[in-house]
Amino acid sequence: MDANTNALLAVAPTGAEPWGVVVDDDPARVYVVNHGSGDVWVYDPFTLALLAQIEVGSQPTEATILPDLDTVLVSVSGEDQVAIIEGIGLYQKLGSGGREPGALAAAPNHAAAVVVNQESGNARVLYRAGNTWRSDGPTLSFGDAPEIARPTAAAFNSLNEKLYVLYTAGDSTFVDVFRFPSWGVMPITRLGALAVDGVGALAVNTASNHLVVTHQAGGEVTVVDSATDSVIDTVAVGQDPAAIAVNTRTEMVYVLLSGVNRLQKFSDAGIAGAGAAVDVDRPPRPVFLPMVR
Repeated sequence: MDANTNALLAVAPTGAEPWGVVVDDDPARVYVVNHGSGDVWVYDPFTLALLAQIEVGSQPTEATILPDLDTVLVSVSGEDQVAIIEGIGLYQKLGSGGREPGALAAAPNHAAAVVVNQESGNARVLYRAGNTWRSDGPTLSFGDAPEIARPTAAAFNSLNEKLYVLYTAGDSTFVDVFRFPSWGVMPITRLGALAVDGVGALAVNTASNHLVVTHQAGGEVTVVDSATDSVIDTVAVGQDPAAIAVNTRTEMVYVLLSGVNRLQKFSDAGIAGAGAAVDVDRPPRPVFLPMVR
């Protein structure tokens, strides 16, 4: 899709049940995680030509990328493992430190990533040491009652070394905030928690130093100032916002509305006060969804 005109440029086939996707700018590659077929397909982003099909294991779900290492990490939920891809080949597999790994968050300054284990309610820090990846990094738990926490999403802010993990605890939903050390992966300090309105997804806009959080039930995106971890705005986007991504070059936020099969976008530049959601399933037009405060 053309990010400026919202035009659909091309469509390519995938494996069974495509789930997660990450993009490597240099070299230019798109990695698509296929949950049903247990593999990752790699494409040329300019032509959508298939470059490789990489078997990773049973029921892979999410992926994250460390561009400087030419490395993609994939959670393999059916095996409680994480697959490490370098370039277009499988490099290593290692344990996730829990049960049912899902969301991943890359910590590029640390040659590390955090994998969230939904069923066991914890997260594990994986890191590269020399030529191998290790799974004996810190284990993170969430909230005041970690035994009932179920983490579902994670995002890392490389500007201030903060890790954000979204989780449910009973009928409530929170985002826990952690800080990585200036070097290495230990110790990691829990700074506190933000109460949010419901289950959703997370992304970080490093251009504005904002965290954006979707609320699927409420049809909204909350914008958080990552410097102070305070809510500064809420943007109405539409029904069932299930996934979110940020283009840090343009500060445009893209939100997938799974309930109506549409993509919405709004500008994070100058928030609070500048965000307005635009339906990108139709041509650009000066008709915006209202901002909710």
